[in-house]
Amino acid sequence: DKGRKYLIRASFVYGNYDRLDINPVFDLYLGPNFWATIDLERRVNGTIKDIIHIPTSNSLQICLVKTRETTPLISSLELRPMRNDYYITQSGSLSLSNCYYLSESRSQIRYPGDVYDRIWDSYFHTNWTQISTTLEVSNSNKYVPPKAALRNAAMPSNATAPLTIEWTARNPDNQYYLYAHFA
Repeated sequence: DKGRKYLIRASFVYGNYDRLDINPVFDLYLGPNFWATIDLERRVNGTIKDIIHIPTSNSLQICLVKTRETTPLISSLELRPMRNDYYITQSGSLSLSNCYYLSESRSQIRYPGDVYDRIWDSYFHTNWTQISTTLEVSNSNKYVPPKAALRNAAMPSNATAPLTIEWTARNPDNQYYLYAHFA
């Protein structure tokens, strides 16, 4: 729908379907705009790209652009409707980089745990201690973070040490938004 915000997820897995055993590298476009370079040489188990986008028409074009001798491919394309007052940006679409929750667990949280089917991976350091609650937690803001993520937290194993979370920007020229949720 024109004017409706969507989470668009494109998945790419090369399973040597063509028996050439050459992992593809190509560009992904949303309409006329560059979205990402898909490099399956580096990500042999596949990759997923998420973007939050508001279409300006009732149609949507996802383009795979051949940049090398390999043939572009797409494994799946998913559209998830979202609230329009959710993830506001200054201009354009918002490429979703990562969703993390603090937990020693190695499990992902997805739908139905996350109503928008964002993919939440665990993030934890060996010098942290996990703390959790079995009490009811509220996730009743417009972002609706998963309750399973809000039930877990981390604290430094050494109580006098800071809790440091490090992140390196993929492209320091880009503008990044950080959304943090606390229960």
